This record gives sequence, C-alpha cells and structure tokens, in this order.
Amino acid sequence: MTCKKIEIFFKSFIFFFLFFSLINSNDQFELLIGTVDEQAVTSYELNQRIKILINTLQLDDNIENRDKVRESALDKLIEDKLKISEAKKLEISIQVEELESFLSQVFQFPVEKKKEFSQFLDQQGIDEDIVKEQAEADLLWNKIITQKFSGFISVSQLEIEEEKNVYEKNQGSVQFNFSEIIINKSDDKKSLKKIQQIKELLSQNTNFSSVASKFSNSPSSLQGGSMGWMFSSQIENTTRKELEKISKGQISEIIDTQNSYKIVRLNNKRIYGEKNKRNYTIMNFSSSKDNENFINFMRNVRTCDQKFKNSEFSENVDFDKIERIEIDDFSDYIQNDISKRKIGEKTKIFNSANKQFFFLVCNIFGGEIAQIDEKQIENNIYNRKIRQLSRTHLNKIKKLANINIGIE
Repeated sequence: MTCKKIEIFFKSFIFFFLFFSLINSNDQFELLIGTVDEQAVTSYELNQRIKILINTLQLDDNIENRDKVRESALDKLIEDKLKISEAKKLEISIQVEELESFLSQVFQFPVEKKKEFSQFLDQQGIDEDIVKEQAEADLLWNKIITQKFSGFISVSQLEIEEEKNVYEKNQGSVQFNFSEIIINKSDDKKSLKKIQQIKELLSQNTNFSSVASKFSNSPSSLQGGSMGWMFSSQIENTTRKELEKISKGQISEIIDTQNSYKIVRLNNKRIYGEKNKRNYTIMNFSSSKDNENFINFMRNVRTCDQKFKNSEFSENVDFDKIERIEIDDFSDYIQNDISKRKIGEKTKIFNSANKQFFFLVCNIFGGEIAQIDEKQIENNIYNRKIRQLSRTHLNKIKKLANINIGIE
C-alpha cells in the first residue's frame, strides 16, 4: 500500500514537474483555446500576440495591461488567420524579400540589421515567427484587396467635381488634420468599458496610431486612425466641437455619438489653400486685470500709427510692436480669433494670469491661396473607397467563418 502511494506521488510529481517546466520554458506550453475554420488557436499564440501588442504600445507588461489588450489581441489573431486562409484559397503569396522589407518599414530598422532585430525580439521574449505571421497576414490582405477591388473602383469626374466644389467653397476656411479611434456600440456596456480602457491606455502616453491600428472599428484603423485633412463642415458636430477645444497634439475626452464611442487626436490645423503660412505684424496692448479703463482705451485704438501714449485712458497700459510673428506662434485660442481679423482690426480682450491684453493687426504677410490639385482629390476619393471595401470584406469573411473560441 505504501509502495503504491509512493508510486502515485512520484508519477504526480513527474507530471507537475513537466507541466510547469513547459509553462516556464519561454511560455512555450500550448493549450488549444479554439478554432478558426479548423485552424487551431492556441494559448501560446494569444500570449505572444499580447506581448507584441504591449511592446508596440510601449506599456508595462503586467496583468492589468494584459487584460486591457487581450480582447484586441485575440480579434487580431482571428482576423490574421482568416486573411492567411483567404490568401491560400486565392493562391496569393508573398516573397521573403517583401516580408523583410515590410518588417523593416514597420519596426524601423535597416534590412541589413535583421540579425539585430531578431536578437531584440529574443530579448523581449517574443517569437519571431509570430511577428512574421502577423506581418505576412497584413501583406497578403493588401494583395487580396488590390486584386479583388482595384479593377472595380473608379472615381468619376462628377465625384471629383463635387469634391472640388466643396474645396472651392471652403478656401480660406479652417481644416483639421486628426486621427480617430472608434468603438461601435454593439453592446453599450461592453463598448463603453472598451473605450474607457483605451482612454486609460492613451493616458500612459501610448502611441495613438498604434492603439488605433489595433483597437479601432473604423476603416481609418488601416491608416493608424488618420482621417487626413477635413473641413469643419465635413465633421459631425460633436467631433468638431471637441477638435475646437483641444490644441495640436492633444487627445479628446470620450465622444458619445449615436452609433459609437470615439476618441480623437488633433494632429494639425490650417487655413485651407494657403501656400505660405501667415505672418502678422501686430501691436500688443496689455494691462493689469484691475484696470477698468482698459476697454475704454481699446475703443480709442484705431491704427498702428497712433500716438498711444497721448491716447485717453492710456495710463497703466503697456504696448509694443511685434514684427512678422507666425500664426503658429500664437496659442490656439488666439489663433482662432486673429485668423478672422483683417488689417486694422482688433482682437477681443484675452485674459492670462493677472494680465488682460488684445492685439491690433498692422499687416499680414503670406496666406496666398493655392490652386486645387484634382489628382490629389481623385487619390483621396480612391483611398476612402478602398479602405471601406477592405473593412466590409473582412467583416463579411468573419461572419461566414466557423469561429469557436473557448475563452472570453
């Protein structure tokens, strides 16, 4: 009886020793967690995808961050298997040189330094084959979309003219260059939780484009969330209001729209059609906030050639002339005001710390309007169509696929 117990204990010990050795050996232990059209999906693949995503987003590798990215890593893993499977059906392949060049572009290393890149992945505990599979899926998908749709996509002269008319009407208007992350409201609570987790990731100074590529439901995710340049009139109200609130490089709060939750990043802002950025020569007038006569002084200011020292209510008012200051050198809220002013016009009164101030525009340089490039308009329309078709086609393949995953 005692020998039997020792034998059972010994077998159990060997089993657990081997089990935990497998787990601790570079996370190589594989557990089947599901299938995608009869292709196995393993825990090892998922854990590697999570590692890659955490590394790409430059997050700390901890349980909290792993939980945040797990769902997106699994979605990307499923989509990549479907992309590779679809390429096999269509007999589409890629060359080794294409893959190496793509990896070099994505991870920003010279092709001749691929050995150092392999060593870097090894140091991070990332399986190079998994990285290559992910890159291969993206390359194959680009070829699938090009082969399947490029011959069918056309941009008519009417579409070009319609968009050109929009551009002509908006010459001299404000344009926003922004990026977005969109989470569709398939399940309100789940979607809200997901966008809140994304907002938390972004608060850790995570790269916005990387997060958009991995998480966003928008077709713009293919471009890292970039929407390019858009006129105010082309942007729906809630998004436009958020963009007007934030400065270049800033990220908005969560925007609640009818069908989705959204976060935007303002990349840049400009006056459409300007060949050269505007420069201003201005008179700057300032005073302490408790100077009640400052507004009366402002009413008496008419031209830059006035003798301001002799003006009524000029006591305790400081003024100086600033030559050729670029519009980008002003803060956003001043830019919004001064960009509407002509020579000889005054801005509103601004407040800062214990000061109040306003500007008088003496001269404006630059800001000439350029000719509209029809070829660029055509390319913009074409790229929008191809992105939309790419996302629609992938969603269709996912709906028809036999996906069985045993984890949430």
